[in-house]
Amino acid sequence: MIAIVGMNHCCILAIQWQKPESKSFIDLQNTGYQVSALQMKDGKVLLRLFNSEGDEKLQKVTIDMPLSGVEEVDLNGQCIERKKIKTRAGKSE
Repeated sequence: MIAIVGMNHCCILAIQWQKPESKSFIDLQNTGYQVSALQMKDGKVLLRLFNSEGDEKLQKVTIDMPLSGVEEVDLNGQCIERKKIKTRAGKSE
């Protein structure tokens, strides 16, 4: 409930809040990866993944939006490798 008080009146409003639908844009299912950080920097989305399996086995990560590119970068932000991406039905792999 919210009370709005003006100079000569008081108005109390009852607002019903609906919880938004939960949705994940990143599918890491069965990869052994975990999201450790996600941030925006210089117009880019930076996603840091942690490999909890500790191996170097290739995994498929699905992002529920089209991407213009994917780069593997080191902890200093230097590009190690540009990754190939497949886009189908609005999702990138």
